[in-house]
Amino acid sequence: MIYLDNASTTLVKPKEVAEAVFEAIAGQTIGNPTRAGHAASLRGLHAVTAVREAVKAYFSADDEEMETVFTKNATEAANILLKGFLRPGDHIITTEMEHNAILRPLYHLQQQGVELTILPLDSETGRASVEQFRAAIRPGVTRAIVTSHASNVTGCRNDLQTLGALCTAYELAFFVDVAQTAGIEPIDMGQMKMDALIFTGHKSLYGPQGSGGLVLRESLASQIEPLLDGGTGVFSQAETMPSQLPEHLEAGTLSTPSIIGLGAGLAYLETHPQAGKRAKQAAGKFYQALADEPGVHFYGYDKAAAPSLVSLNIGSLDSNEVACQLMAEYGIACRGGLHCAPLIHRHYGTEQQGMVRFSFSSFTTPEEIEQAVGAVRQLAQKRTKEEAE
Repeated sequence: MIYLDNASTTLVKPKEVAEAVFEAIAGQTIGNPTRAGHAASLRGLHAVTAVREAVKAYFSADDEEMETVFTKNATEAANILLKGFLRPGDHIITTEMEHNAILRPLYHLQQQGVELTILPLDSETGRASVEQFRAAIRPGVTRAIVTSHASNVTGCRNDLQTLGALCTAYELAFFVDVAQTAGIEPIDMGQMKMDALIFTGHKSLYGPQGSGGLVLRESLASQIEPLLDGGTGVFSQAETMPSQLPEHLEAGTLSTPSIIGLGAGLAYLETHPQAGKRAKQAAGKFYQALADEPGVHFYGYDKAAAPSLVSLNIGSLDSNEVACQLMAEYGIACRGGLHCAPLIHRHYGTEQQGMVRFSFSSFTTPEEIEQAVGAVRQLAQKRTKEEAE
């Protein structure tokens, strides 16, 4: 199988990740962090703490006030942040670019009295402009901006540094979902003025499924109501969740083996700094080979941004049918449909057809790219011939 669905989850992981997860379980030395004072529990605590620090370092969250909170994935992280932070009467701004991990919590909050503005995307750039964000701000009412670093459908990227400066100027909280760019693009929380970053481990950070979280300012803890209440292993006499991070937002036993695997993924990226560049180069080669192919229509591919994914359609063929055909006839795993991001499909008019998304990793080989190009070309030529007849 040629796996080109890395924007969903990376299938090929560094061997170090598998080894770390295996050792965390089979080594019989890692206990439940903070749940006891014996050696196994302390080793678990030290291992998880080391990964917390590695996550902060990877995202250049150098401020001592920053803390890592672990969750199962970016969706859980977004729910914790948005539902805990926003109150009825607050106003928040987002865009049509967003994944349902952001949109659905916001729709839920809108039903509870939170005011929501969803900015339309520019037809040329595929993203909302800074001027649109500025015009949507309601002084004294707007509390935050939340957006993705890049679309999971087109790969179009937001200018986080400019948006961060805007939020600072208007004293707004700035929340960013980096699920699609973590491991692909350099991300500096301090330079980009982020107050909270939402990440997942199982995509281009090469961690296991079940790893993800938030990196956020300690000062935000008092403004966020915990989504879950429960055991933390410390301050057990208190009737409410501890006030400090990370315990304030981490209820119950963590997925320690997954977190340790994420740490191994981060260590791999530290020793392979060109991994993201290789993924983008693979996508670029795929796009360039098909850019002029009759019958193939691309959506939002930005050569300058060089994303690690490419979305297209072949004529009027249903995207899911194309994806199934690519798997059945060519052994190519990609993704059709709406990709959990309905508003960007409404923007491009593909709500019914969807798009076929090819997403690449540093492990994608030139031979795999060539075979994928050939498969799309054959399907497009076949479709062109059928329409001509």
